Amino acid sequence: RVPVALVIFLFGVIVATSQTQSTFLSGPKMPTLVQSNGGDFARALANAALPQLPLTLLNSIIATQALASELFPDRPCSVGRLAVSIGVLNVVFCWFGAVPSCHGAGGLAAQHRFGARTTLSIVVLGVVKLVCALFFGTSLHPLLKAFPKSVLGVLLAFSGLELALKAMPRSSATQQELTVTLCTAAVALVYKTGIGFLFGVVLWLLLSGLA
Repeated sequence: RVPVALVIFLFGVIVATSQTQSTFLSGPKMPTLVQSNGGDFARALANAALPQLPLTLLNSIIATQALASELFPDRPCSVGRLAVSIGVLNVVFCWFGAVPSCHGAGGLAAQHRFGARTTLSIVVLGVVKLVCALFFGTSLHPLLKAFPKSVLGVLLAFSGLELALKAMPRSSATQQELTVTLCTAAVALVYKTGIGFLFGVVLWLLLSGLA
C-alpha cells in the first residue's frame, strides 16, 4: 500500500521549504537541566496540571485504552500501564525542558488509519523526532511555521474522521448507550471535556436508576 499520509506530509515539507530561506542544519542541541522552585510547581499545578487532568484521564488513558483494545485485541493494554507511562514520561523529561506529553486516542486512530500496525512504526517516529531535535533544533521553527495549513488540515480531518467512526455507537448499542453518547458529546462540545464527562456519568446513573 502507498503510505498516503507520508506522501501528503512530504508534499507539505517541500512547499514549506520552498517558502523559507533559513539554514536548517544548526548542529547538535543537547538538553540542559531546568532550574525551578516551589513557586513554579504551584503555578504549574494550578494553571496547567489540574485543568488538564480531565482531558488527560479521558482522552489519554480511558479512550486510548478502549480504542487500543478494539484495534489490537490480541495486544491488550491496561489503563494502569498508560497512566504510569504518562507519569514517568513527564516526571523524567520535565527537568530537561520538555513540554507536557501524553498518549491520545486521536493520534492512535490517525496512525492506525494511515497504516501503522506494529511497534516498529512508533520506533521509527521516535528516531526521526530525536534526529530533528538533536541535529536541527530551533532552526526548524521557520519550516514548521511555513508548513501549509491546508495540508495539515487534510491530515487532521482524516484522523478526526477515523476517531469519530470508531466512537460511533455499535449497531447493538442500547437506547440508553446511544442517548448518553450523544448527550455527552454535545455537552463536551458546548462547554468542556470535563463537564461533558461529568454530565455523561450523571446521566448514565440517572437512566440506570430509572431502568
